[in-house]
Amino acid sequence: MEGNDTAHPILRLVLGLGAGALTLIGMIRLVAGNFDGRLAVFAWVVVALAMIPWIGYCAWRSWHGRLNLKRALVVAILVVVGLVVVWLFVLGPVIGLACSLAAFVLIWISDWPGKRATGEEKFVAFEELAESTEDDPDPDEPSRNDPPRNDPPRQHDPPRDDADPDAPTRQRSTAPGRITGALDQPST
Repeated sequence: MEGNDTAHPILRLVLGLGAGALTLIGMIRLVAGNFDGRLAVFAWVVVALAMIPWIGYCAWRSWHGRLNLKRALVVAILVVVGLVVVWLFVLGPVIGLACSLAAFVLIWISDWPGKRATGEEKFVAFEELAESTEDDPDPDEPSRNDPPRNDPPRQHDPPRDDADPDAPTRQRSTAPGRITGALDQPST
């Protein structure tokens, strides 16, 4: 066992593989009797392409997480119940998929990042900020004792062309979707 009541990494990996395999088995049971011929082959390929990476993701997520012993026991129970129910009843695949989802949610929650430390160490008093800036002045920043800068005045944007009264204007023609104006007229 690792510290802090965390399940062994191999146990976590096996539980993740079990939750992913339960999803694969549930999907196979849903697809198995519903399609014939080429459509059945297509359905099997789609299930395999979707579920085999899912098994790997479940295994990686559970191995990477911090699944404690209580949650590991609940995940194991959900996987075993799902594996039994998936074969027994007509609604077994659906119940098995629900068990697999619940097991994965427990695995996923255990992989969330831990709580951050809160308290006074996160807050900085304004006095500390003022003291630190006076101790280490930034050479690019002007200080309070520097004289004001005499920057050249900003240049304004040039006047716009649409303010020119002699500029050609565009008017809407009577034909839909066509704009006519001085630009469309032939030069004389």
